[in-house]
Amino acid sequence: RDDALRARGRERARRGAAEAARLERSRLLRMVMHDLRSPLLSISNMSATLTAIDPTTAVGDGEVVEMVGAMATCSELMEHIVSDMLDFER
Repeated sequence: RDDALRARGRERARRGAAEAARLERSRLLRMVMHDLRSPLLSISNMSATLTAIDPTTAVGDGEVVEMVGAMATCSELMEHIVSDMLDFER
């Protein structure tokens, strides 16, 4: 009988640990998705703005250069986040 009680206790502990790990993974995933969403929305908004500008605007125009630079920065941030997550999974 004591063995059965200990076995049930170990099983409860295993289930509790598995649930805690699942909750932690879920929290981490939500955090990463939030961190990716911000730069992705920035890229989306800037690309929409670039699409809407006068087609005769020079590529070297200050506003265009600034938006393209910001898009590059956002995409680099997203790349770092994804790389960090892949490294974390190893």
